[in-house]
Amino acid sequence: MHHGRFFSAETQTFKSVQSQRSAANLPADAQRQSRVIELLVSQRNPATIGAVAQAFRIPVNDTERITFLLQELFDGRETVNRQAFEPLLDELTPHENHAFEMLWCYFKVFEGPANRVVFLNALQHLISRIRRPKHALRFLLSDFCRLPQQAAQSDRYAIMLANILLRTYNKELDVDIEMTPEEVLNVRNGLDRDVVHYAQFRIDAAGSRFTDKVRSVHARLVAVLKAASPDRQASAIRPLLELEREIFIFLALLSGKIAHQILRAAVKEYGDPRAGIYRYTDSVHAVPVFLQQLKIVVRGVGRVGSPDDVALLRQIRSYVDELAGLGGTPENRQSIVRITECIETIIRSLRTSGWSPALSQEVTA
Repeated sequence: MHHGRFFSAETQTFKSVQSQRSAANLPADAQRQSRVIELLVSQRNPATIGAVAQAFRIPVNDTERITFLLQELFDGRETVNRQAFEPLLDELTPHENHAFEMLWCYFKVFEGPANRVVFLNALQHLISRIRRPKHALRFLLSDFCRLPQQAAQSDRYAIMLANILLRTYNKELDVDIEMTPEEVLNVRNGLDRDVVHYAQFRIDAAGSRFTDKVRSVHARLVAVLKAASPDRQASAIRPLLELEREIFIFLALLSGKIAHQILRAAVKEYGDPRAGIYRYTDSVHAVPVFLQQLKIVVRGVGRVGSPDDVALLRQIRSYVDELAGLGGTPENRQSIVRITECIETIIRSLRTSGWSPALSQEVTA
């Protein structure tokens, strides 16, 4: 993978034979599971319960109990009852991962503004009870990589939940959130080393499916950026930027070779006003959200990088005046000040660390 070409137009549209084979070989489990849950929601009977049991590979009696409990969450077909979940949590806990997987599929069936926060809060509380977090992480990453050439709305939340699974403590557990707080990038001792190592293994096992997925998300972002009218650009691309943001935070927590390569490429994409995303017509209207993204990926490189990254960060620092001039608003200039301070701190840290991600197999704790 070549750092400078990762987000290029050529790689955005390129679909390798290897990627096609990987996608073709993927089991259809995730699609089948979502489909049978949707059927169960519309008509609960022995046939649909049996189909769910088969799709999730669990006994019919367990399936009947879990789905009965989960359907207690609903006032009607479209609305989740927030008050119903807490009393059910203790009953769902013995089924931990199976309950989590089914609840995730219910989330995708009922995904909408009215239910989203309630579902995410319920999924977070189930995560806090799961004794085998690696199983849940594998499930979410498999769902994320299921369609490497597409960006689904649920992808953002799959990675947000993965970011929770990587950590041993989550302050946001009892707070209604729809994104990972940036302060998570400060976490070091709070990472679960065993789960992080397993996540690195899963990303490596996914091969080109994961990197193709990241490229596809960015390609879609660029396509929307080009198509939207100037007054709608920021709002049109925000969901895709939020998905990218979750991916970048996940990679920053993960570390490793693939994480390092993608984050370096993202720093170039969001930090170079001449060759990055700013080169597209009228992108000036979206500069504030691009600068927010730049701060995230700079901090990500600070976590996973090595002294070899100092030259890249200095190059980005040399562009700050030009970046501040794009749009020229006080908010943009304030963002640039924060990014510059962040770069300076990271350069000092990397110059004294002597650590190289290419040589290390350990997770930064």
